[in-house]
Amino acid sequence: MHANRFYTAMTRSEPGARQYRSAGGFTLGETMVGFFIFMIIMAGLLTVFTMSMLAWKEGSRDINLQSAGRLIIEKLMRGPGGRFGLRESAEDDVTVDDGGKGITFSVDKNNPPTFSKDDDTEARFYFQSERMMYDPSTGIVGDEVPVLARGRVEDAQFQQNGRTLTINLWLTETSQTTHPSHVRFLTKVFLRRSGDPDSET
Repeated sequence: MHANRFYTAMTRSEPGARQYRSAGGFTLGETMVGFFIFMIIMAGLLTVFTMSMLAWKEGSRDINLQSAGRLIIEKLMRGPGGRFGLRESAEDDVTVDDGGKGITFSVDKNNPPTFSKDDDTEARFYFQSERMMYDPSTGIVGDEVPVLARGRVEDAQFQQNGRTLTINLWLTETSQTTHPSHVRFLTKVFLRRSGDPDSET
């Protein structure tokens, strides 16, 4: 008889226990802990995203500066129009300005080139106001133009040693960033010998 009562009590209590478990949920403390963990994860993801965007922007600025620097060097050597740059000038026809901020050179723009230097054109590259400037003819006033419109030139330096012309070019980007980007280019140009005919190297 006692056994039957025990069995009956267990049987009656089972549905109530099952109903209590199925209606269970998170307590306020568990909810707060879960929300806190979620906020930590979101803050971490936001930090990673922000750092990635900054790194991408800085990398993009570096790439743009490198591209601008290569173009400037190419235009110095080959000429802004692809002809009549420093590579076409002879060593005795190149003069570096005092301080090394500019360079004057002579090229023969005749087609075909001539041996006489009397008809050569004197041109000039020089650094001014964060730009590398090009003067296609020093005898004409007002025809100076930037070698390249984009890319802020921080400094430029020309040095000549015989046939070897060394160009140091510094570009920088400081707008809208706490970490300025700086790129330096060091290029050597080998000039023609003065006894060679007036022709492209």
